[in-house]
Amino acid sequence: MPLAAPSRLETLTVTNRGSHPVTQVIVREANRDWSSSGAILDTILKDKHPADDREKALGIYQYVQDYIASEAYRSRYDCYDIWKAFNCYGMGHCEFHARLLAGLFEMAGLASLELNLALKSPPRFAHTICEVFFAGSWRLLDSHGHTFFLQRDNKTISSWDNLVADPLLLKRCRVPQYEYLGLFKNEEMVNKENQTEFFLTHKKSRGSKDDGPEHSLILRSGESFCFNRNGEGVFVNNFRAEDYIPINPTSKGILRTHFPASRVGWRNVTHSEGFTQDKEGSLSLPPGKKGSLAVDIQLPYPIVKGSVQVAFEVLDSSSELSLSAEKKEYPKVKPEVISNWKSPGKFSEKVDLDEIISRWNKPFVSYSYSIGLVASGKIRLISLELETVCEVAQSSLPRPTESPWIMSASGQLGESIEVKLETVPLPPEAETPQIIQEIQNITGEKTLTFSWLEPAVIKSKNIPSEQVQYDLVISDDSEFRWYLLPLMHLRKDISQTSFTIPREYLPDSGKHYWKVCTRLDGYEPSPWSSIGQVSYSKPSGK
Repeated sequence: MPLAAPSRLETLTVTNRGSHPVTQVIVREANRDWSSSGAILDTILKDKHPADDREKALGIYQYVQDYIASEAYRSRYDCYDIWKAFNCYGMGHCEFHARLLAGLFEMAGLASLELNLALKSPPRFAHTICEVFFAGSWRLLDSHGHTFFLQRDNKTISSWDNLVADPLLLKRCRVPQYEYLGLFKNEEMVNKENQTEFFLTHKKSRGSKDDGPEHSLILRSGESFCFNRNGEGVFVNNFRAEDYIPINPTSKGILRTHFPASRVGWRNVTHSEGFTQDKEGSLSLPPGKKGSLAVDIQLPYPIVKGSVQVAFEVLDSSSELSLSAEKKEYPKVKPEVISNWKSPGKFSEKVDLDEIISRWNKPFVSYSYSIGLVASGKIRLISLELETVCEVAQSSLPRPTESPWIMSASGQLGESIEVKLETVPLPPEAETPQIIQEIQNITGEKTLTFSWLEPAVIKSKNIPSEQVQYDLVISDDSEFRWYLLPLMHLRKDISQTSFTIPREYLPDSGKHYWKVCTRLDGYEPSPWSSIGQVSYSKPSGK
């Protein structure tokens, strides 16, 4: 079903109101399908429509740059999965990036290598980078470092061996993660005397044309799943503690499971023994009998928090009800009793699962668990509610866009799927900057300057420079299917309305294209400016 694109999605809740389960519940933009690893690659190739292997490699690299942030934190075990990288995390450490690129490259028919190194100085510094093979050579693409390195023709992408042979190629591209932080000079990366470890491997993130059921969101009758843009601190941290709180925002998903469900009662529980359902919809035990009940939860997203709310009645002092929780994945642990009730009376008890889930998530993240109830004597189960909170990549949610949103699912749907949206209006757009010279021809000039006019609103409202940012992108592709990051990283002050590049960083022939947009605090980014074009040629007589 198509969903009209609102200002900005805050929450989107899908509820199964029918009597049958629905599977493969997917919410996406019409032109962006991340439902499987194969669908992700197909989306990339459709978006980038490469004509050769170079364009294919750069297109995949740029797509990862656009949607996957750089973070050196947590989840070092389950994150090497293409679907999870885009849908669950949306960010990761250097090996996460390297394997993600490698997985996509190899699915697209390009060979890859994973390069690993560790340095003496700075202490404990290690880095992982991906190399991809095209045009007869290996090419180094550092996704986590947001860069690659051009050879001295300012066109050809370097391999690691090229950098070892000419370390100053590293110096020609300033990399924010390293040099800007003052950790070390870039050329120290290839200094063998500074390396404590260096090796090549062939590792890649998991991915296939059809990833299988573990990546499918399934809703039983009465279940709902809410995508919430505001993650409110929900993120998996199974590696270290405060050191690895993510800088980039996360979103969350909330699965709500309720028994008895309106159409099927208690039939959707995973296991039930000994109980009988009465006219009021409650479960009771025959005299002198014992009963057990279990509900399994399975999600495609990493589980971070949860709670159980159970309403019941204990009719005499010899009766007992216990609640247990069990992790369903490797390494499995024994079911753990987390609450027990014996006193007669009618109760509605909420039990928090956050602490036990936190333990389950070390070292392997949990995607499933089971809640069990064991009863003896005169017990009446009135209702059972589970709330399971998981991490969702914020970049996987539909963005403000003119493209419609698509919600799809498999199963006996009919009128059973209910979708509710909560949106908020976007702030006004910033003013688009006007570029000063759209066509430039560089021959004997020693520099190239990109320049644009300051939007009038900045002066009229006295907006301070620290609240102003201009996003400048440069490409050798007129459609901007990838960016020339080595040139963009030479820029030092993102609040200035001009940027000058020395001739030594520019090719002798060919064309570059560029555009710019404005970012202001309290505003949405402006639309892109018109496109500028730069042509390069040698001076006559040379």
